[in-house]
Amino acid sequence: SVLASASSAALASSILAMLCKEEVGFLVAIFGLYWYLSPVRWRGGLIWLIIGIGWTLIGFFVIIPAAQGKLFLPDQADLRYAWLFHGTLSDKLAYLTGPDTPVKIRFLIQLFAPLAFTSLLKPRILAIAAPIVGLSLLSTRISQSSVYHHYMADVVPFLLIASIKAAAMFDPLHCMMKGMFWSVALFSAISASEGCDLLSNGTSSNFLPSAPPFELM
Repeated sequence: SVLASASSAALASSILAMLCKEEVGFLVAIFGLYWYLSPVRWRGGLIWLIIGIGWTLIGFFVIIPAAQGKLFLPDQADLRYAWLFHGTLSDKLAYLTGPDTPVKIRFLIQLFAPLAFTSLLKPRILAIAAPIVGLSLLSTRISQSSVYHHYMADVVPFLLIASIKAAAMFDPLHCMMKGMFWSVALFSAISASEGCDLLSNGTSSNFLPSAPPFELM
């Protein structure tokens, strides 16, 4: 059936995505939880939840540390999240009230403002990308809290989908948001194509319990 084929494609895509970046497992996990809590109550979502969280934990605390010759915590823990793992409570509070906080507030504004904050009207969809945004906000690496780097590549699709769904609540905005979505998608495809050309030219460095309800509401 069409839904079964969609389920197979989603499973294959999720596995490939998790192999690209360790935190993508969080997205897969929240996807599963979203589907399980949807009106359809897709039970397979719980399996996705377990697989996603399990893969991320294994990646963070087993695979990456082993590749770096570490016992438990990877280098990223000290480079980006040292304030979480070291120091006293007062040190942690000092960081939260320090100069990085205004930068991260600006980052959130830059993230939501281009779509007129309409994506905030669909928090259930935004919640899927919340772990990635959370990791960026917790990181002391300021470039990770920036819309100008690759860290938000996992987040932008959900911002767009949430905005389109929100715009559907206001008919005059619906067509405009759809047009914006396809414009961004086309621009991204062209940019990716150009990037592949640069790299190729050397100028730059079958468990499917049931079909999930893929419609995001």
